Amino acid sequence: MSMKIRYLVLAFVGAMALSLGAVACGDDDDGDGNGGGELTLAEYFDELEALSQGYADDLDTLDEEAEAEFEGTDSEEEQIEVFVNFVDDMGTATDDFVSEIDDLNAPAEVADAHAEAVTAGQELGDMYDNAITVLDTAATFDDATLVLEGPGFVDAEDRFAASCIALQDIADDNDIDIDMECPG
Repeated sequence: MSMKIRYLVLAFVGAMALSLGAVACGDDDDGDGNGGGELTLAEYFDELEALSQGYADDLDTLDEEAEAEFEGTDSEEEQIEVFVNFVDDMGTATDDFVSEIDDLNAPAEVADAHAEAVTAGQELGDMYDNAITVLDTAATFDDATLVLEGPGFVDAEDRFAASCIALQDIADDNDIDIDMECPG
């Protein structure tokens, strides 16, 4: 894989891991999204942190898989195909993650910030869907990567990152020890 391709993929994955992993939720072992009732603020952030780690792990796996696939490409057409699949997988992972966030029964102290994280995450998921449509017509790998640098995509990433910072601020203000690794 050329250094430019490798750099673009790694830079994109790194940025997404930071911004998307930032608004993560907790692991839901019982499958109902909230453990059976309204969560306390501390429980909410425990859930948020656990889901965040799972999401970050998913992003790492997608990155490793895409990198391995890029190594095996022989043409720019194959590189575009790998990139399209990678973006599609990122969209699916994001949609799944946002769904898990949405399933949490957020306490009143975090309800507005929680709702914003869900809305911003859904917007980012929509941008991934739109990117796939555009990527299907990309003639060059450079054209393909430009899709993720467009204003709509960047704005969606920024909004999702801002929602992370808002949640982190609430945790900090309530002396809840969590590091959501928000960008910025």
